[in-house]
Amino acid sequence: MRYSKALCLALCVVMAAMLAPAAPASAARLCEENSAKCKAGKFYKTGEALEAKLVGGKFAVFRAGKFNESGVFELAFEVACNESVINAKTTNEGGGTGTPVLSEVTGATFGWMGGANCPATGGLNNCTVTSLGRPYQGSIEFTAGTNGLWSIVEKGGGGQPRVELSCLGKTVVCFYGKNILEVSIVGGMTWLPTVNQKLEKGAGSAGACPAVAFYLAEYEGVKPGKMWIADE
Repeated sequence: MRYSKALCLALCVVMAAMLAPAAPASAARLCEENSAKCKAGKFYKTGEALEAKLVGGKFAVFRAGKFNESGVFELAFEVACNESVINAKTTNEGGGTGTPVLSEVTGATFGWMGGANCPATGGLNNCTVTSLGRPYQGSIEFTAGTNGLWSIVEKGGGGQPRVELSCLGKTVVCFYGKNILEVSIVGGMTWLPTVNQKLEKGAGSAGACPAVAFYLAEYEGVKPGKMWIADE
């Protein structure tokens, strides 16, 4: 059987891509000033507290449902919290060749007007939202401009980042999580982390729990007050 030169070339390109080494992690610094390259003494050190809260007037929303045969998402219920805080602490300074800024994510809380119950649709009235498996391991990499990506994963056998949605007095309990939870960060005088992630239903969920839930939230940095993600 004869093969065309074009087909052979295509196969060579595919094989080369398969054998190529994985791209290294992107280096990053958490910079105190607006700069693509952080100057000595102008980046946050190991042990820096990171705290972000919801942007005023915004909500941390969990939209649970399923995709039908046409690929259209069908909403079953939605839980919206008007209070949410993420807490972490850096465990290195980043910089160097392919060294991201590592952190330990110790807190991720959700509530409504000082209470635990967040309003819910779909006949659930209200639900509590609890993050499970903390602390998590966080890794902040430079992406472009003065922005970055905060990837949050399991740490120390606690399991993947996940939440428990407990509704109707715990008669309906759903668990949703993701192996790598990605938070995009826009650097600035107030740094802005944003979550837009699809979570998968986990073990122990009630039969009434839909297959997936989208976690949507817009946060603003509290500690430090200003932060830019620099490429080293």
